[in-house]
Amino acid sequence: MLEPRPAWDSSLLRQVVRSGPTGRPFVALTIDDGWSARDGVLQVLQEKKVFPSLFLAGRPIVGDRAFVARALDSGCEIANHTMDHYTLTDKSAAYIQKDLQDFEDLVRSQVTGATTLPYMRPSGGSVNQGVIDASAAAGYRVILWSATSGDGSASTTPAQMVTNVLNGARPGAIVLIHFSDRTVAALP
Repeated sequence: MLEPRPAWDSSLLRQVVRSGPTGRPFVALTIDDGWSARDGVLQVLQEKKVFPSLFLAGRPIVGDRAFVARALDSGCEIANHTMDHYTLTDKSAAYIQKDLQDFEDLVRSQVTGATTLPYMRPSGGSVNQGVIDASAAAGYRVILWSATSGDGSASTTPAQMVTNVLNGARPGAIVLIHFSDRTVAALP
């Protein structure tokens, strides 16, 4: 069963999230993109009973749309990382909103009642007021991160990814990693 999503007013949607509440010992795991190793990552998550937010981009998912249903069935949350995965800071509001809506439509076409609202993450975390305003107008709040595995560098090993995450893990941290074979190796 799909969990209900928060309904935030326009002013709250315009507040970028970089971390969560710090009063409880929780860390949010977020996994971005979906270009590779989707099922390998999902298998480890299922084995470990971990339920992250998956900020999926549409372009890598188009060839495997059923991944949306598999991820939701495993207890993961799907969030919007845009359809095209382009940097948005130089795009018009109309482009940004269409990019978000195109991925939202893909998700809804796969699972009845599924939505990515109200969570979005711009490619590379590139954000400006235009991205914030266009996203908010479409019902989305920009979610960034406070800790990363460092997997953006091809030389980062799975062991280094684990060390980076543990070094950044504190109450309220939002941890960013990406779908990859290195993530499959780092997760266990």
